[in-house]
Amino acid sequence: VGDGECLDSELLYASAFDRTSGGGGITLQFKHAQSRMQFVASSEVANFMRIDKIIIENALTGGTLNVSNGIRMDAAWSFGGHARADLTVPGSEGVVIGEGSYPVCDILLPEQRACDIVLYYSVKYSSDEDWDTAENRVYRYESGDVPWYYGKKNVFYIKFDLSEIVMISSVKEWDDEAVDISIEKNEE
Repeated sequence: VGDGECLDSELLYASAFDRTSGGGGITLQFKHAQSRMQFVASSEVANFMRIDKIIIENALTGGTLNVSNGIRMDAAWSFGGHARADLTVPGSEGVVIGEGSYPVCDILLPEQRACDIVLYYSVKYSSDEDWDTAENRVYRYESGDVPWYYGKKNVFYIKFDLSEIVMISSVKEWDDEAVDISIEKNEE
């Protein structure tokens, strides 16, 4: 997968190892090959905070996915020849935070060691104030030495108020959905 191509293309893998079909279908359980990053913003005060952009620093955005199908199926990413780069999370620019909590944006990345996240945001102190005169701020979330595993959803909860910002992360199962698909058998 070329650099930058993991961001919005979902990669799945599955195996039919040691299974046969008696004229019907074979059930495959597909697994997600990437880490899903989701940013959820909330504020107790509506329309006073705006996310200007979210940057993931030093991220890998492409690589080679190697799937093994031995005793159990597994996968691993390798990154030879792929470069790390700062990445602006698509959909994170110019998001005005209303009252309550809602997802801001999602992005898909290869499994890798977690990266620091930098949040650029603006604060207004009155509803009449224009965003051009709002105070610009920067918040840095230091990831520590933890991995972002493939097949998992890493949710970053961003809580705004007029005096501070707090970002908390949690790892969840990727939302699984059972879907029947039909694949035509190639007779060649």
